[in-house]
Amino acid sequence: MPPFTTLRRFITGLALLAGFVALTPAPTGAATLAPGPQPGCGTWVLQQVSSKAALERQAPAIDAALANSGVAGLSLRVPWTAIDADFSVLNRAAQLAKARGKQLSVRFMAGESTPARVFNEGAHYYTVGTKKIPKPFSNTGIAGNPVFERNFQAVVTKLAAWSRTNGVKVLHLPWYGYKWAEIYNGTDVQAAKGYTYDAWLKGHLKLLDMGIAVSGSDLTVEFALSGHWGGNTTAAKTIANRIITTTGTWSRRAMVQGNGLGQWNAPATNSNVYHAKQMVDGGDYDWASIYRTLRTNDEAYVEVYLSSFAGPRKASLVTQAQAFKIERC
Repeated sequence: MPPFTTLRRFITGLALLAGFVALTPAPTGAATLAPGPQPGCGTWVLQQVSSKAALERQAPAIDAALANSGVAGLSLRVPWTAIDADFSVLNRAAQLAKARGKQLSVRFMAGESTPARVFNEGAHYYTVGTKKIPKPFSNTGIAGNPVFERNFQAVVTKLAAWSRTNGVKVLHLPWYGYKWAEIYNGTDVQAAKGYTYDAWLKGHLKLLDMGIAVSGSDLTVEFALSGHWGGNTTAAKTIANRIITTTGTWSRRAMVQGNGLGQWNAPATNSNVYHAKQMVDGGDYDWASIYRTLRTNDEAYVEVYLSSFAGPRKASLVTQAQAFKIERC
């Protein structure tokens, strides 16, 4: 079967020739259909672990989810602290995926998961409770955080090399963040000394450039365009435009993702950049409806939390994932 975008164009063309349908508006946020197959296409099992031991506890459930033929692979979300000393947790995850003939993607978190040594070296930060959070600007309002950037670039470079060695095709990279790998422009960072929106945004673009620098035809880097925008979402367009300016339209080198599918269902961007979705949580959903949204939005892939594969409607999830794989990949 041809990729979904090709099939969709073909069906639309036949309908127009027959003269019995009118063109419907383009999906919200999708300026044009993305060429396929798309990076990371299909359905991924998403699981967060904080250590190799935590991964071992989840291994049986992960293996069972990966056994489904419609599943593309395992997306492992880990705090930076869990991979700072070594990549043993990633090596074990690669073994689990390989045993089922599936792919692995890596998603690491900065924010409150940034190693303490980075702050000890002098990285700019603000505090939320007892947590130190890296900030995208200095106390004097200069965009960027040189110490954080140096450490970020080092781990991203190592991860890119490890990804290529282990056949990983999509590497999910974090922003400065707070709790997760997403955008954070909330009240805490806005109250931090030196904050301006311009400095905050330029600091993020520095991380984007570092990520794109390690990408290639064999490795797609991905950044989230979801999170806490603090009332200003214009950065999303700026980030998408930076990707296009650097890599071109519909480049497989870089893509964006939006969290919250099941509650926030709009695509992450309306620019000609590959985009995908992550479920809002690990609940049980009307999976036929979820996958209809993915098709309407022309999403490249979806990350589904591990717990959903044990939900009451897991059979429907597996069926929908299989169909989505055939269409997308």
